[in-house]
Amino acid sequence: MNNGDIKEIKIETVVHGGDGLGRIDGCVVFVPMAVPGDLLRVLITSVNHDYARAEIAEIIEPSPSRIAPRCESFGKCGGCQWQHMNYDEQLRAKMEIVRQALVREGKISEFSLQPIIPSPQGFHYRHRMQFSVNHRERVPHIGLYREKTHDLIEMESCHLAHPLINSFLCRMRELFLHHDNRYIQGIDLTVDGEGKKLILVFHFKRGDDEDQKQLYEQIKASLPEVFGAVLRTEEYKKARTLLVDGQQILYPTIGFNLFVGPETFIQVNCEGNQVLVQTVLDQIAEATQGNRLNILELHCGAGNFTLPVSRLAKDLVGVESCPGSIELGRKSIWTHGITNCQLFDKSDFKGVKFLIRSNRSFDLLLMDPPRCGCKEVLEYIPQLGVNHIIYVSCSPPTLARDLGILVQLGYRVDTVQPIDMFPQTHHVECVTRLSR
Repeated sequence: MNNGDIKEIKIETVVHGGDGLGRIDGCVVFVPMAVPGDLLRVLITSVNHDYARAEIAEIIEPSPSRIAPRCESFGKCGGCQWQHMNYDEQLRAKMEIVRQALVREGKISEFSLQPIIPSPQGFHYRHRMQFSVNHRERVPHIGLYREKTHDLIEMESCHLAHPLINSFLCRMRELFLHHDNRYIQGIDLTVDGEGKKLILVFHFKRGDDEDQKQLYEQIKASLPEVFGAVLRTEEYKKARTLLVDGQQILYPTIGFNLFVGPETFIQVNCEGNQVLVQTVLDQIAEATQGNRLNILELHCGAGNFTLPVSRLAKDLVGVESCPGSIELGRKSIWTHGITNCQLFDKSDFKGVKFLIRSNRSFDLLLMDPPRCGCKEVLEYIPQLGVNHIIYVSCSPPTLARDLGILVQLGYRVDTVQPIDMFPQTHHVECVTRLSR
């Protein structure tokens, strides 16, 4: 098999990253935009020593799970990968991605993989989006990049975005026709939990503060739901940030509303977040058998888990490296009158080392690290006396790696609960409970 060959292939499954997987003469071949069950004619684009990559040249026989995508930009922009796959198949594929990661990468042989929990919404679930802007032939274009490129795909709306974000896109195009916008590079948008307020972050490569404020005022006059904005100019040696109007909106978690800002980390699927937080609460209750214990939370952010978990804890310590998130988390805790929480502005590593030096001990550890995981702190967890761990992860390969380390440290993987927070994409969230 060589580059440029045309071959026939049957797609067996999909893998982390979203590509279909099949075999040609025993060699694994990855095919983007393929669906399990597809019979394809493909063009070989690269050959390595143990696998190859290919592109679809012809769909000989479509999979029963293949459907027509809703979005005309699907397959061009990098926003989603699986609109051409029915939702039942998406869920099945995500279950298999998690299973394969745990077995192959984590080398974990014993675990209980629970049926995946679907997202409450399949479309228009994203409460935060980031759009790029470029200027071809002096005409501004707003959209998303083609995957793994800087080729902008212009779009009138996004089927994953909250309707208020799509309303903004429509109005923004109208304003582009009448305002000097040549310096805009990107726009980030966040919708509050009720879907009534929108806060913005504008990224300018240079420009005048008054011109930028004038653009904001025109946007707000056109779309009253706009609540506030960050105007960020990234000009070399003249970088500056201008805050206008409101900077905090409310975002719901189980039983509470959190204060979040335009750049605070949030789970973009607001309704799915309710499912995620409830799952974490259920797993903690299962681990503690209803007893109120000392709980440590790493990567606590602005308090998405912290506030609900405080109801199950005797004392709760949160650690977070982002000062802005800590400030908002403390404000939410104070507003709701919670008295058993203490938040530290530290990295997970420095936070754990500080707590060990302070002779602190905890019955349960809750952690929700970024996609890279938390490999560097795992070896210190037993020194904190932790008997139960709840690990929330958005990356099955990273989760599998870290679980493998925790198993070597004497912990047992009790249950893994996948949750679909990102329909139409290959991404999947997992809540894993461990004990020793």
